[in-house]
Amino acid sequence: MSTRSAKVNFLLDLAFRVPPLLEEIDAANRTELQMLDSKSLRENISTLKKTFEFWLQSFCVSSRPDQEPSTPKARTPIHDLTCESLCRICLLLLVEGLTDFEAHNQPSHPPTSTTESYANQLRKTATLFTTATKIPVVKARGVSGPLHFLDRYYSRTGDVAGMQWCQQLKESVCREAPYLSWDVMLPWSLLALYAIPLRTTEVALGADRRALI
Repeated sequence: MSTRSAKVNFLLDLAFRVPPLLEEIDAANRTELQMLDSKSLRENISTLKKTFEFWLQSFCVSSRPDQEPSTPKARTPIHDLTCESLCRICLLLLVEGLTDFEAHNQPSHPPTSTTESYANQLRKTATLFTTATKIPVVKARGVSGPLHFLDRYYSRTGDVAGMQWCQQLKESVCREAPYLSWDVMLPWSLLALYAIPLRTTEVALGADRRALI
C-alpha cells in the first residue's frame, strides 16, 4: 500500500511494523525471555520509537524547535494532522508496550519512558482536528482515531477525567453531524493520507532514513 508521497510512505512503512512488535511484547510477557532476547526486544522497540520521533521532527512543523507556535487562527491541513495523528498513535502504543514489558521483566527498575506525555501530545492533535475544518464529516473522521486510542489509554490508566474529555469531544462532534454513525468512522480515519496536497514539498530522506530503519 503506497501513496504519491514519500513522507507518507515512510510513515506507513513504520506503522505497519508496530502490530507485529506489540504481538512480540504480549508473547514475551507470557513467557520468560532469556536476557539476550529481552535486550534485543527492548532495542527493537526503542529503535522504532526513535524513528517515529525522527519522522515527527522531519515532517511535523509543530514538533520542530525552530518553529514558532501556531497562532489560534492558524489551521493545519487535515492531511498533515492525519499523518501526525497516526505517528502519535503509534508512539503511544509503543511506549505503552515498552512500559508493560519493563514492568513485567524489570519490576524493580523505573520505566525508561512514561506514557502520559505521549497521550497528551495525541490529545493536542485531536483538539487541532476540531479547528482545522468546518466540515462535520471530515472533523468526525479526523478525531475518531485519536479518540479511540486515547479512550483506551485513559481506561487502562483509570483516568476518569481523561475518559470524560474523550466523551465530551465525541458528543460535541456528533452534535454537528447527527446523521453519522460514529462506530463506522474509525476505519475511515486515515483516508486523508491518500489525499496528498499538491503543494506538499517532499523532503529527501537520504542517509538519515537508511541509518534509522
